Amino acid sequence: MTVADQSTPERSARAAPRLLVALASLGVFLAVFLPFLDRGTGIWVYYSASVLGPLTVGVLGVLVLLVVGAGPLTSMSPATLAGVALGGSVAMVIVAAFWALSVRHEVVLSLSRLDLFAYHRWILLGLTLVALAGAVWYAVAARGRSTA
Repeated sequence: MTVADQSTPERSARAAPRLLVALASLGVFLAVFLPFLDRGTGIWVYYSASVLGPLTVGVLGVLVLLVVGAGPLTSMSPATLAGVALGGSVAMVIVAAFWALSVRHEVVLSLSRLDLFAYHRWILLGLTLVALAGAVWYAVAARGRSTA
């Protein structure tokens, strides 16, 4: 079945979870790259405190955003798109959790006078969890429609 063959209710049933995944992935991207606008914070020290860090999460966020945003315009099945979104979201959560738990508190506090950095890693982890919840919802919606 191609995208043109799908009825409007089938598409709209997957639109809300796809939008949630896209917005959460955009939020992940912004949470990773907006701190670079604040000069003199030592953000590279903060981001390199672990082997895998926020830059990896940001790249995964962009990839998930591209798949979820541009995927319905391609001939890929919704189940495949949902699977890619789910896999990318799981990878984002794993990397963000690893980094959030491994970065030392002293590194975070030495960065800046901004209190936001004390919560940055947890905000990033929360956004990845929202993306994962949306991807699970999207996968359930895509699977329900593909078996019907």
